[in-house]
Amino acid sequence: MSAAPLDDDTALEIALRLKALADPVRIKLVSILLADTGDGI
Repeated sequence: MSAAPLDDDTALEIALRLKALADPVRIKLVSILLADTGDGI
């Protein structure tokens, strides 16, 4: 993944490659969670 949340186009591209997850919104949510630094809200 990356250090920052993904944009819509990148999320769609990854979703198309990963048929099991096949939802760009899920891909974006995972990227946001992975990019989170844990600083809280």
